[in-house]
Amino acid sequence: MSQYRGQRAPDPLHPLRVALRRHGLGLLACAVLIGAGPALQAAEPVQTQREAAVALARDGHLHEAIERLRVLQDLDPGNVRVLADLVVLWRQAGRNEAIVRVMQGRDPTVIPDYAHLDWARALRDRGRFADAARVLHESRQRLGETAEILYGVTLAEAGQPDRAYRALSAIRPVADAPTPLAQMAYGLRRAGHPREALQLANRALLLDRDHTGAYTEQVLSLWANGGLGRALERARARGDLFTADTLYRLEADGLAAAIHDALDARRLLEDAGQFEQRNAPLASVLLRLEDFLERVPGEHAQHRRARLDRLYVLRELGRMREAIAAYEALPRDRAIPPYARQAAADAYLDRRRPDTALALYRSVAAETEVPSVELQLALYYTHLAREEYAQAAEILGSLERHTPPWLPASEAGRGPRINWERLPVDRLWSLDAAYRQQHALAWERSETLVGRAPADAGSWNARARIARWRGWPQEAESLTRMAAAWSPDGLETRLNQAANARDLGDFHTWAQTVEGLAVDFPNNTRVQRHAWALTDRSRPSLESEITVGRTSGGDTRVSGNRDSTLRTRLSSPWTARDIRGFIEHRRVTATFDETEGRYDRLGAGLEWSARRGEAWLRADRERLGDPEPGVAAGWGQWLDDHWRVGAEAASHSLQTPLRADEVGITGRHATVSADWRGSESLSAYAGLGVLDLDDGNHRWSARVGGTRRVHARAHHTTDVGIDGYYQHNTQPGGAYFNPRHMATASVRGNHDWITWRRYERKLVQHFHAGAGVTDQSGFGSDPVVELRYEHRWDMTRRWSLDYGVGWDSRVYDGDRERRTYGLLRLRGTF
Repeated sequence: MSQYRGQRAPDPLHPLRVALRRHGLGLLACAVLIGAGPALQAAEPVQTQREAAVALARDGHLHEAIERLRVLQDLDPGNVRVLADLVVLWRQAGRNEAIVRVMQGRDPTVIPDYAHLDWARALRDRGRFADAARVLHESRQRLGETAEILYGVTLAEAGQPDRAYRALSAIRPVADAPTPLAQMAYGLRRAGHPREALQLANRALLLDRDHTGAYTEQVLSLWANGGLGRALERARARGDLFTADTLYRLEADGLAAAIHDALDARRLLEDAGQFEQRNAPLASVLLRLEDFLERVPGEHAQHRRARLDRLYVLRELGRMREAIAAYEALPRDRAIPPYARQAAADAYLDRRRPDTALALYRSVAAETEVPSVELQLALYYTHLAREEYAQAAEILGSLERHTPPWLPASEAGRGPRINWERLPVDRLWSLDAAYRQQHALAWERSETLVGRAPADAGSWNARARIARWRGWPQEAESLTRMAAAWSPDGLETRLNQAANARDLGDFHTWAQTVEGLAVDFPNNTRVQRHAWALTDRSRPSLESEITVGRTSGGDTRVSGNRDSTLRTRLSSPWTARDIRGFIEHRRVTATFDETEGRYDRLGAGLEWSARRGEAWLRADRERLGDPEPGVAAGWGQWLDDHWRVGAEAASHSLQTPLRADEVGITGRHATVSADWRGSESLSAYAGLGVLDLDDGNHRWSARVGGTRRVHARAHHTTDVGIDGYYQHNTQPGGAYFNPRHMATASVRGNHDWITWRRYERKLVQHFHAGAGVTDQSGFGSDPVVELRYEHRWDMTRRWSLDYGVGWDSRVYDGDRERRTYGLLRLRGTF
């Protein structure tokens, strides 16, 4: 019983068996006469009957000869020579089971040598390889080359490769004939030495090019040596020597090797910057797999194996939908190996099905004594997708503990080696803090990271991403240039270049970069998100916000009894010159006892936004009433990552109090502003404005404030701030609230709680509280309070909805007004 893959191995000792079948009876007769010796006279009747039985066998009466020897064996059970004769004749008759049964437990050293070969062959044919080797252990050298080869072969078949190799290597001289060479090649291959086996098989074929045993061993040794392509070619050329099962296994092994070769080729193409062709070798293997699946019967084991390999290739090609379909179509009657389950888990995670992915990843990890770094990183991101930050932190901690930066020296006298698996762990160590909204900590860690690995492009790219998340696109661009020095064409570098161009307002470069990425990495989800965002610029968009309030107390001079503010803006797609048009409706109303003030203006304009600057121009007019048109314009520009300046002006300002508008007073306003943004955690603002009213009053105003983040975790952020406002009117008094001066100083706190999130969709609960003091000329100082609570829904990637309620208490002319209001905001891209 051999281990030929998929077929019953040819008996390497078959030619010897034929020879014995032809001449063995003569040999047996000689053995009988020689073995008789001095005892011939003493045992004349038994010896005579043995000779007669042998003669019968020689004349073709094999079964009658066996029966006579059986009678002799019954008469003289201790006669080992009769027993040896029976073994030889039983073997001739093909009665291996009789040999095995009768010789069970007998000591080979007391049985004549001439029976050992047939005894061992019978045991081997019954699958008892170790027992066959035991029979030949003492006699093989006396019996010669045939027995020595059979001894080595049976040791290899018994799972004792070291002993088998020693036995076969000790045969000297090696016969210069194809049959024993083929037999030795078989034994060496089974003992785990396919290279030497191939040498012997090749030598045998030089002696006889048509020798079937040698040809078979050449193919199988090529297979074992990894020469799968050549082995398959040779096997197909002599398909009569191999079963269909063997050919299927050989081809399936070749396909598996082709997958590894294609992955190696992809890495070389990536290193050469040939990203568009990087997947061509894998795509070619996929076509071969699909052809193989069409030819192989569905119930065959190699058909299932090819389906598993196809699943793996689809995942490597980024064709995740197809990979999931391939996985779900697999029958569940047998266990799915870990590599296929991990490939399916990768596909589920990519397609935003982290629950399914987690179960598969865990099943793979449970079967692995030490899960790979790749598997643990995948588990980390799966928990992150499920918003399970505590579990993700445990995995990262385990990775840091069990993935040392340095490995022991591989050779004596050499220092420790860098553990390259540690680099992605260290990058994640930096990014993890940013994922938890602790960007300052992430920035600090990334500085340590690039200090440790200044030649690692991935470390620079990670630091660039963090800089951009902190609101520093120019710094991110500078850091990305450092990454490009080491990996100019790498995916991460190019993704950073795209994101930097977007945030810097260089939309043309952004589009060009994403176009190249889409060609080279068409199935990458981050590339796809960039492409979607670019597509959104070619779509119209909508912004609308309404606030409705009710005021009690005081004389409601400022807000009115009831008030509402509506602003709706519909914008066209962006053009190639970064310009879009818009129409805007603004409506402000308030009731004052029996009267109502109202602005209801409809306008249209143009907006430009690029290079971190923006400008807009709008013309509008009242829908009802005064037909006088108004013009407004605005401009803003980031000077660097921290400073922004801006200005606005309007010829018909909605900052004009409604009560002033009631009596025909209109106003024009202009403002200038400056904003400083240290990071996502620290910012400040300042502004000056003037409202020029028709009644000769000039209302000057100044505002200043700052914000500091005091708490940040994965789902929670808390900001505190201070605000100051000052107003001065040159002509106080009149029909509207118009003090000589008024000043307000306040503190505020904002807390955002990400209550639920699934990728781009999320619900944030926003809490706002503010308190301060306002001082009005002639009335002194009074406290002011404001509270607000909102739900902010990101419903899809393009649409968001906010709603909330608020309450504030303020004092005007010494009278306190308490206002309760609700708000609703809708933003989206069609």
